[in-house]
Amino acid sequence: MEEPCFQSSENKTKIQKERENYTMKNINDLTIKKSDKNKADTFIESKKFETLSTNYQQSLENQDQNKEEQKSQIIEDNQCNNLKFNEQQDAKRNQITSKSQASDCQFEQFNPYDYENQAKIVVGELNEENIPITSKPREWSIKLFDEKNSNKTLSQNFIEQKNIILDVLEKQNCYLMEFLKSQNKQDLFQGFYKNHQPEYFILINQTENQQEIKIIKQLEQLKLTKLIKEIKVTENIHTLILQKENYNIVEQQIKQLIQKEIKIWDKQYFIQINEGKDINLIRCYKCQNCQNSMECSDYQHFRQFQLVQDVIFEALQRKYYYLCQYLAKGGEGIIFEGFKIKQVGVYEDFIFKIIFDLNDQEIQSEISIMKLFEKNINVIKFIEVIQVSKNIHIFVLEKCKYSLKDELFLIEQQKEEFNQMKLLRIIFDLLDGLIQFRIYNILHLDIKPQNILVSKSDNYVFTDFGISSIKKDNSKINIKGGTFSYASPEQLIDDPNIDFKSDVYSLGKTFEVVLKQYKKQEDEFLVLKFNQIVQQKMIQNQKDQRKSCLELHEEFLKLLIECNCQEFLQEYLQKIKYILKLFPYDDNKNITYFLDLMLYYNQKTYEIYQYFLQIEENEIALKQILKKMVKAQEDISECFSDLGDSKKALKCQLECLLQKKTFFKNDLSSIAKSFNNLGQRYLEFKQFQQALKYQLKSLKLTQQLFKGNHINVAVSLSNVGVCYRELNDQQKALQYFLQSYQMSKHVYKGNNSSIATVLNNIGACYYSLYDYRNALDYYEKSLFMRRQIYKGSHPEIAQSLNNIGMYYKDISCFELALQYLNESLEMIRVIHKEDHPLVASTLNNIGLCYLNIADYDIALNHLLKSLEIKKRIYSENHQEIAQSLHNIGSCYTQNGQNDKALEYFKESLKIKRLIYPENHIQIALSLDGIASYYSDTDDNQQALGYYLESLQIRKINFQNANPHVSASLNNVGFCYLGLKECEKALKYLEESLEMDKKLYQGDNESVATSLNNIGSCYLKMGDKNQALKNLMSSLQMRKRIYKKDHPSIATSLDRVGVCYQDLQDQKNAEKYLLESLKMREKIFKKNHPDIVISLDNLGEFYRSIQNYKTSLTFFLKSLKINQSIYEKDHLEIANSIKEVIQCYSDLQDQEKVKEYQQKYDHIIKQIDLKKQESKN
Repeated sequence: MEEPCFQSSENKTKIQKERENYTMKNINDLTIKKSDKNKADTFIESKKFETLSTNYQQSLENQDQNKEEQKSQIIEDNQCNNLKFNEQQDAKRNQITSKSQASDCQFEQFNPYDYENQAKIVVGELNEENIPITSKPREWSIKLFDEKNSNKTLSQNFIEQKNIILDVLEKQNCYLMEFLKSQNKQDLFQGFYKNHQPEYFILINQTENQQEIKIIKQLEQLKLTKLIKEIKVTENIHTLILQKENYNIVEQQIKQLIQKEIKIWDKQYFIQINEGKDINLIRCYKCQNCQNSMECSDYQHFRQFQLVQDVIFEALQRKYYYLCQYLAKGGEGIIFEGFKIKQVGVYEDFIFKIIFDLNDQEIQSEISIMKLFEKNINVIKFIEVIQVSKNIHIFVLEKCKYSLKDELFLIEQQKEEFNQMKLLRIIFDLLDGLIQFRIYNILHLDIKPQNILVSKSDNYVFTDFGISSIKKDNSKINIKGGTFSYASPEQLIDDPNIDFKSDVYSLGKTFEVVLKQYKKQEDEFLVLKFNQIVQQKMIQNQKDQRKSCLELHEEFLKLLIECNCQEFLQEYLQKIKYILKLFPYDDNKNITYFLDLMLYYNQKTYEIYQYFLQIEENEIALKQILKKMVKAQEDISECFSDLGDSKKALKCQLECLLQKKTFFKNDLSSIAKSFNNLGQRYLEFKQFQQALKYQLKSLKLTQQLFKGNHINVAVSLSNVGVCYRELNDQQKALQYFLQSYQMSKHVYKGNNSSIATVLNNIGACYYSLYDYRNALDYYEKSLFMRRQIYKGSHPEIAQSLNNIGMYYKDISCFELALQYLNESLEMIRVIHKEDHPLVASTLNNIGLCYLNIADYDIALNHLLKSLEIKKRIYSENHQEIAQSLHNIGSCYTQNGQNDKALEYFKESLKIKRLIYPENHIQIALSLDGIASYYSDTDDNQQALGYYLESLQIRKINFQNANPHVSASLNNVGFCYLGLKECEKALKYLEESLEMDKKLYQGDNESVATSLNNIGSCYLKMGDKNQALKNLMSSLQMRKRIYKKDHPSIATSLDRVGVCYQDLQDQKNAEKYLLESLKMREKIFKKNHPDIVISLDNLGEFYRSIQNYKTSLTFFLKSLKINQSIYEKDHLEIANSIKEVIQCYSDLQDQEKVKEYQQKYDHIIKQIDLKKQESKN
C-alpha cells in the first residue's frame, strides 16, 4: 500500500498525489540490452571524418535554428491547453571556477510543430530539400546499366535479384549506374535520382542482418550523415541511398561498429515496450471521479502525456535522448527510463521525470537545489532540465537500480540478501547525505524509502526535491507538503520555523523501517543499540531532544568501533577520502559548518586508524597504519589552520614531527615535509623567527636528499625567502628568491606555475625595497606567464593583478590601482563566488585604496564587506577578522570618527590577545592603532603609554635592528614631539634613523621618513638651519626614489616650505608650499586631507606676510574640502572655521566674524554633547 501524503492548505490544488520516487519496476521487460561500456570500442574517427562530420552537423543545426519560428500556430486546437513555445538556449550547467556558478538555469524551449523542416528517415519517400535540380532529365535504361557494368564482376546475389531490384528502384525514380564493390552480401553502386544533379551511393543489403541499416540510421540521428532514402525491395533486401560525399563516413563507421549493439528507437518501439502499462490509461476506474464519470484526477498526467507525447519525443531527440519504459507516476508528473546516444554504438542510460503544471518558481526552486551540489556523494545526480512548454518540463537524472522501498520489499520476499555491510551502507550513506544537505542549508522535507534510490554502484542516494527548501539563518519556511508517516510533528502543523531537525526525524522513521527488516542474530546487540539511537535521539516529538546529523554520525560510528565492524570501517575510510576532496569556499555552502565538518571527518579518520592500530598484530601493517595516522594528523592541523585556530594547528604539527622522528626517523623526505609544515604554521602564527628556523631545517634536509637542481629544493628556497620577507630582511629574501628562480628555470623549460610564483615573490621584494621599476617588471613577468599557463580566470592571475594594483596604489596612481584591483576582484568572484578569503582580501585592498584618496564612504563600504565575509568564513576569534577590525578603525580615524575608531581598535586587540601569546608582534600593531586614536584627540600622554608598550613588545621579538623596531622608535619620538619634549623626541627619532641606515643600503623611504621627522623636530626646537638640512635631505632622497609625483615628495615639499617660512625666506616658502599643493591636487584629484594641509599652510603663510585676502581664499577652500570630507559636526571643520574667523578679524569684517563664530560654537557644543553621551 502506498504511503498517504499530506499537503499544506495553500497547496492542495497543486499537489494532488504523493511525489513518488523513480522506482525501477519491471526492469526485465526491456527488449533493448544495456550498452556494455567496458567492452565498447573506442570511437575513433580520422581527421578527415572528424572535420567533415563536424561541418555537416553544424550546417544542419544552423538550418534547423533558422526555421525554428515557422508554423507556430499549427495544431493550436489539438487539446494541448494552447501551449506556446519559444526557442531559448540549452540549459546551462553550473560552473565552478569562481563566480562562475552564478547564472540561473536557462531552458531550451522547443517548437514542436516544425516537422517538415527536419531531416527524416522515411521509407519510400525522398526528402528533396536543398537538392539541386538538373535542367533536363538524365537518361537510364537496363541496357545502359549493362553496358556500364559489362567489365565488372557483379555479386551472384545481386545477379539473382537484379531485375526485381532495378524494377523497384526505377518505380521510386532511383537508378543504378556503375557497380563499385561487393562484400558480406552488400553491394555498392553509384547512381542518381531523376532530375537531381548529385551522384548517390546506393547500398543494397541482401541479408537478414540489419546491423548496417541500424548504423546508418543512427548516424542520421546524430546528424553525422544524411540518409536520402530507404527502399525496402523485398523482406530481405533493403536499399539505402546516400549522398556521395557521405559514404566515406558511413563506410568507416560500419567497419568500426559492425559487432556493436545498436539501439534504434522509434515511436513504434516505445508503444511496444509500454503495451499494457498504466501510461496508456486515462482513468483508474477506482476513484470517486471515475465512478461519477468525471476526469480521473489520479491519471490526469497520463492523459496529458498522451496528448503531447510527440512533442515530448521531439524535444528529447533534439538532444539525442530517447524515452523508453514507463516506471512510475509522481505528484506532478510521470517517470520513464531511457537513454542518450553519445556516439554510434555508445549509450548512457538516464531517468526522465516529466513534470506537468508546476509554475516557474516551483520548477526553479527544485532545479536550484539540485544544482547546488559540487559532488553528488549521496544525492541523485541532476543532468539537466528541458523545457518543452510553459507547463511541461523534463528533468534528466542519473539512472539507479531501484528504490530503498523496492529493495526492502525484495528482502522481505527473501529475493535479496540483507547482510551487515548493506545495513551499514544504508545508515552511513543516508547520514552522509543528510550532512551534505546541511552543508548547503537544504531542508529535504520528504525523506522516506520511496525517495531513496540505490545507484548502479550500490550507493544510497536521496532524490525528489520538489518540496524542499533552503534554510539560512532564521528564515521562515513555506511548507508545501510531505508524507504523514515520515513527516516531523512541526512539519505536520506547517511550522514556518521548521529547521534541520525535521529531516532528522524523517530519517529516523526511515531507519526504523530498515531496522525492522534486519534479522541477523549475530548483530542483535548492534541493531538494539541502533534502535535506541533512533528512538531516543531521532524520532522524539520535541525537536530540541533530537541530535544533529553530525552528532548522530558520531554516535553510530562509535558503535561500529565498539562492535568491531572492521570490514565496513575499512570501506568507509575510502568514502571519507572522497568527501574530503570537496572544495570549501563556495557561497552555496555554509562555509563555517563545512570547515568544522572537514575537521570532524579528519578526526574520525584518525580515530578509525587508532582502532585498527589496537587490533593489528602484523608489524609491517602496524607501520603502515602509523604512517596513515600521522598523515591524518597533518590534515587535522590544516583544518585547524583553516578554522583560524593557530594554537591547535601548531600543536598537531609538533606531534606529527615527534611521531615521525620516533617511528620514521629514516624517512628524511617526510621529516623535511614536517619541518616545512611547521614553518607554515609559525608563519600563520606570525612567529617569523621560528618559521625561519624550521624552513631552514627543511631546506637543509631537502638539499641532502636532492642533489643539484630539483623542484623540491627550489620550493624550499622560496619558502625561506618568504620568512625573510616577513622579517623585513628584504635583501636576504631576494637572495633566496633569485636562487629559487634560477633553479626553477633549470628544472622547467618554458612557462611554469612555480616559476611564476617565484617571479611574483621577487617583485614583492623589490617593491619592499622601493625599487619600483624592478618590482613592476617582475610582477608583470609573473602575470604574463600565469596568463600563458592558465588562459582563463585563475586565482594566481588574480593574485598578480592584485599585486600590481597595490603597487600602483603605493606610487599614487590610484586610477590604475583600482582598475587592477577591481579586475582581480571580478576574476576571483568568477572562480570562488562571494564567501572566499581571496574575495575578502581583495575587497580589503580596494577599501585601503579608496582610503588613500579619502573616499571614506566607499572605503568603509569595502572594508565592512570584507569583514562580513571573514566572519562568515572564519571562527569568531580569527586573525583575519582582527586585521579587518584594525583596518576599519584606521578608516574611522582618518574620517575623524575617533570614537568609532577606538571601538574597532579595541575589539581587534581583544581578539589578538585571545589567539596570540603574550608579547606577539600583532598585539603591538593593535596597540599602535589605539595610540593613534589618543594622538589624534591630542591626548599624547595616553598615546605615549601605548606606543611605549608596543616598542617593548617589538624589542622582545626582534633583538637586532629591525624595521618593526625602527617604526616604533619613530612613533614614540613623534609622540614626545606632540608633548613638546623635544630632547626626548630627538633621541628616539635619531635612534630610528641609525637603525634604518643599518637596515637599508642607499636610498629608502624609511630613511627619508626619519630624516623628515628629525627635521620637524629641529624646527620645533628652533634650530631652523639643522631642520632645513634634514628636510632637504629627505626631499632629495624621495625624488630619487619615486622619480615622479608622489605623496611623500609632496609632504617633504610642504615641510621645506614651512621651514623657509620660519627662516623668513618668503620667496622659497611660497615656491615650495605652492609646489606641494599643485602636486597633491594632481595626485588626489578629489578632495583629500593632504590638500587641506597645503591650503592651511599657504593660508598661514599669506597671513604671516599680511596678505589677508589671499589668506582667506585658501582657508575658505580648506573649509569647503573639510565639509565635503567629514560629518556635519566635526572637529576638523571647527578648526577650519576658526582660521576663517581669524582672517575676517584681520580684515575687520565683524559681521562675518559673528556669523562664523556662531557656526563654530554650534559645532563645539555638538562635539561636547557627543563626548558626554559617550562617557555615559
